[in-house]
Amino acid sequence: MIENLLAPENFLFLISLGMFLLIFLVQLVSLVCGMELFGFMDSLLPDVSFDIDSDLNIGDSTAGFLDSVMSMLKLGRVPFVFTFILFLFLFSLIGLYGQMALVESGVGRLHWFVASGTSFVITLPFLRFGNSVLEKVLPKDETAAVSSETFIGRMATIVIGVVTSERSAEAKLVGPEGKTHYIQVVADNEGKTFKQGDSVLVVGRRGDSLFTVIENKNPLLEE
Repeated sequence: MIENLLAPENFLFLISLGMFLLIFLVQLVSLVCGMELFGFMDSLLPDVSFDIDSDLNIGDSTAGFLDSVMSMLKLGRVPFVFTFILFLFLFSLIGLYGQMALVESGVGRLHWFVASGTSFVITLPFLRFGNSVLEKVLPKDETAAVSSETFIGRMATIVIGVVTSERSAEAKLVGPEGKTHYIQVVADNEGKTFKQGDSVLVVGRRGDSLFTVIENKNPLLEE
């Protein structure tokens, strides 16, 4: 067990596990003391707002890709330090147990580069699920609940899915404090369809967590 754990092929997983334990303990102490030592990590998430004027629309395509990745993994839904801690834990756990399973099956440990790449890919769907759980269980600030009302009247961009009056999809908008928010939207008018990359105007709410949108007919409006 110890021999497998300390094998050279597992060094990246051991580093990840060590970082997990260190950051987890520091974050736990900071929460008890009422501090936010890792609050700066939220600024590491890109706002994905590119001002690049080009016939190739490189900025738009890059922004769309990053939006899709962030939305798929539900990044930004919870404080980034919790997502980072969860990633380190899942990555190290999947990697170490995966290598151990290969040894016990007689295949042998993978090279650290192959093992880490495989573990990274396997970690992503679990990270998405973990962020979904954390989003539901972590307490939310009162300001977050109030800010959702200010989404009405703002421009949003569809990032994943196709929007109709009956089918919702995910959209990105910039809130009053310049923070990026991801919301579920539906078309306000029957027969209207919006696809990924379309710019829409948020005009109302349907229930607690669903917003209605219409086509942006004013070119002066910007997200």
